[in-house]
Amino acid sequence: MELEHLELKRLGNNEAVSYTMEWLVIIALFPNLQKALAKSHTPFKVAVQQAVDATTKIDLTGITANRKEKHLERGSNYLRFRGIVESGMQSNEVAERSAAVKLVRTIRLHGWRMQSKPADKFSTSLTGLIGALKDPELVEAIALVGADKAYAALIASQVEFEKADALCIKARAENKKISPTKALKQVGVEFTKLVTAIEGLLLTSDDPQLEDMVKQLNVLTLAKRATVRGKATRLENAKKDMSAPKK
Repeated sequence: MELEHLELKRLGNNEAVSYTMEWLVIIALFPNLQKALAKSHTPFKVAVQQAVDATTKIDLTGITANRKEKHLERGSNYLRFRGIVESGMQSNEVAERSAAVKLVRTIRLHGWRMQSKPADKFSTSLTGLIGALKDPELVEAIALVGADKAYAALIASQVEFEKADALCIKARAENKKISPTKALKQVGVEFTKLVTAIEGLLLTSDDPQLEDMVKQLNVLTLAKRATVRGKATRLENAKKDMSAPKK
């Protein structure tokens, strides 16, 4: 009895992943044989999982939209805080007016229009401002101009943006961990080793379940081969129809 198998490089990425995963499912039905194939089966299984991870990318749409929303929210909170501080300069109270002047100078030092900068640069400027405003004298000044609630909202929105930004960075990093092409190339290497190991068992093993496992793998392979050929035929016919002269 011979083992049938397809060359993975002739399949599309998703087809190759699907085909190899189905091999794993079938082999798992025969625990004794899976154990006998452990040296080739285990790295093959790992490679297939890496390929699944590489071809199943994290959808960044919602994550980036949330980051943008948090960025806009802290921008609004910054403008609200800045507006309250600036209006304090018009106060009839000397202490409040003096406090407002100190705060305006500090804000200008870090960038009066920082909210108009790109998100990352806004973060840098705002982080610097928040650090400067920890000065006890400026903390008192914030309270004197009545901007303490607005400032607390600004800090909270900065924290929320940082969380959203961290999620975005993490998701992008996950998507770049391994390329589908590289992952599938490794699957191909391990698949060849597994096929060789099964063919070796066909020559040396007397396990009564081996024939059944190989039959199931062959049925899978023949079905997949028919599907691939069918797609190729339809594609070829479509090309002929497109190139045929119009009547």
